[in-house]
Amino acid sequence: MIEKLLESAGLSDKEVAMYVTLLRNGMQPISVLSKKAGLNRGTGYVILHSLLEKGLIVKTVKKGVQYFAPLDPQQLVKYVDHREKALRQSRAQIQASMGLFAALMNPLTAKPKIEFFDGQEGARFVLDHTLTANEKILRSFLSIADISAFVGAEYFSDYTDRRIKGGFTLSAIRSREKDRQAISSDAHAGRYITSKREKREIRYVPDDLAFPISLYMFDDMLAVISSKNEGFSLLIQSHELVGMQKKIFDLLWEAYG
Repeated sequence: MIEKLLESAGLSDKEVAMYVTLLRNGMQPISVLSKKAGLNRGTGYVILHSLLEKGLIVKTVKKGVQYFAPLDPQQLVKYVDHREKALRQSRAQIQASMGLFAALMNPLTAKPKIEFFDGQEGARFVLDHTLTANEKILRSFLSIADISAFVGAEYFSDYTDRRIKGGFTLSAIRSREKDRQAISSDAHAGRYITSKREKREIRYVPDDLAFPISLYMFDDMLAVISSKNEGFSLLIQSHELVGMQKKIFDLLWEAYG
């Protein structure tokens, strides 16, 4: 039981064996601890100093001989807290550096990736994924009426708040027909207008081009969210496909500016 807990805290199997040996035997020299832990002296030396760096044990030198002893087991809690904090910092640094990792990938050898999601929770996941973009401008063919009905009007409003807080600007192509439908069914729809404060610019295509599916383009990703009727969503990662979709979007954006 104790061994499993120590492993879950991040100690290796050899560190676990040595730490338990220390708990059972108290202050001892390297030779004794290594033997009782089933390790050779050289490995025991390395493991003891690893535990020392983790702040779980102390070292004392008596007449030229190194002795090691465990600290209060409460130090384990501090060690786990420190490890969790370091992992959170590493996660934040890696997330902030995603562009560097992406730059290392050869777009000519990267294979397209398609993920399918079913139902409302899947649609919400795909929508939220747009806020992981490295690009700070999201391009979108957007039907407010259909997407808010699918993910939920309150949820879409909350997503909008998070988009703004995250510093993402939305450039959206919509149809006035779909906007009229949204206003009749969604109390939040009135806010989704061109607004510098909400980092949003809208351009309209003719009503005969109204579409029930919403598309978001960012980085090399295409997020597809259907209407509630068909109830599916897609995440497509493709340098070529998304590049083409962005060009089509930009042409329409200029045409209806």
